[in-house]
Order: sequence, then C-alpha cells, then structure tokens
Amino acid sequence: MISKPQKLGLFYIACLIAMLPILASAKTVVVGIEPAYAPWAYVENGEYEGIAPDALRTMAKQQDFDVKFKSLPFESLIPALRAEKIDVVATALTVSKKRAQKIAFTVPWWQVNMDVLVRKGSDTNIVTALCCGARVGTQSGTTVRQWLQDSLKANGVDIDVHTYSAGTTGVRDLISGRLDSYISDETPAHGFQKHHSDKIRIAGTVKSHPPQVYALGVRKGDKKLLGLLNKAEVQLYESEKWAEIIHQYLPDASITKVPGSMPSDIPSYQKPIPGLAQ
Repeated sequence: MISKPQKLGLFYIACLIAMLPILASAKTVVVGIEPAYAPWAYVENGEYEGIAPDALRTMAKQQDFDVKFKSLPFESLIPALRAEKIDVVATALTVSKKRAQKIAFTVPWWQVNMDVLVRKGSDTNIVTALCCGARVGTQSGTTVRQWLQDSLKANGVDIDVHTYSAGTTGVRDLISGRLDSYISDETPAHGFQKHHSDKIRIAGTVKSHPPQVYALGVRKGDKKLLGLLNKAEVQLYESEKWAEIIHQYLPDASITKVPGSMPSDIPSYQKPIPGLAQ
C-alpha cells in the first residue's frame, strides 16, 4: 500500500515529467561576439554591452529562447561556428560571397561604409592615407582587409597593410605613430574616434558599391535557427526596439529597413527565405 507522502512524491514526479517538454522548449543559443568592437560589442563592468548583445537579448525575449554570449577574436568566429562551438556569429559581420561558401546569413540588418582614421593634427587626407607607401592598419579576417587587397594593392596602389586581431590594438598603433591610417567599418570607426577624440579624426569615408551589409551568421543547413533569427530580426525592427537600441549607441544614425538589401549571389537569400512570409 502506498502511503500519503509517497503518493505526493509520485504526484510531483508526474508533474515534473509532464513539464519536461515545456522546460526543454527554451533553446539556448550560443552567440559568438568579439567584445572589442564598440559600439557593436564591448565589455563594461564585466557585462557584454553594445548593439549586438542588446539586440540578441531583445530578440531572445521576443521569440522565447535563451541566449549565451561567448567571447572570441573576430577571425575565430566563423571557424568556431563551423566547429559547432557557437550557434551564431553576431559582431558586425559583413555579408560576402566568400563567407557564404562557409556559412549561411540571416537577412541584413545594417548597411555599412568604411571610414579612414588618421591622427588628429596631421595633414593626411583620405587620398594620402591610402596611397604613396602609407602604413595602413585594419582588422584581420574582415571584408575591409579584402577590399584593401582587391581594390588597392591588386591595382598597383603602394600601401603597406598591417592587420590586427583587435581593432583597438590597431588604433593604438595609429595614435603612437606606427601607422599612418586605420580603416574599418564606419560604425566602429566612429566609436574609436569618439573614445580618442583628442588624438584621432576621420579623414573620410569610402562608400562601397554595391552597398555592404551586416547580418548574423549561422551554420549551413540549420534552417530552423536561420528562420527563427530572420523572423526575430524583422520583429525587432517592426517593434521599434531596433531603433531604440541603435539610437542608444548612435544617436544620429538613420534606421534603414530590415530586411535590408540582399545581394543576389548569397544562397540564403534565395526564395523561399526561411522564417519570412513569401
């Protein structure tokens, strides 16, 4: 005969078993970020801050999944994604055909140009910063690095390119005089300039044609997560939370529509696009 305490114990066990599908339904998505790329991602008081962490936290809340951040150097993010050490790449990831051979992209959520930083007080302009033997710094593993190679060096422009695993290190070399210029996507460039306003300035902007866009990266074949994130990006934009996050870090930025311009040579942009009503 089962005693009353035993019956209660069996009842609680049955309740827990019944709740297992609910408890298991909240997927934890591991998001890889490079936290030295303000305002997209950085560390403050031991917490991950910036556009990407804030956006992913809001998306997770809206779509009912959990998010966990993992710090990695930028050039390690895509290898970590392919090795299943992370589920998403989220730090200022520019969409490119070369990267699309290795990973899948969510719909674009930001359009970018490139800014050239030089020391304040120097007479360097955007032309002399990118020619005539200039020592030009940029971040390794980026489309900016590829642009310097394909558009300048491959066409005979005389520049000495130095690459860095973290943009902050390159900016320090610019300030100390080891570089003549440093080039990066415009959003982090404005963050660097704001942080070192007494030491560096923006010499000019390089506008890419066709426009370059940022998106999140996921593993090829993971259409379920791709669809979830596509839906989450659009809902984030439509809820106006995206504009709030952007303007918290970039008060004067114009908010472009999400999804943004989708390059035609990217496989994950071929219809039907996962997560979006066609």
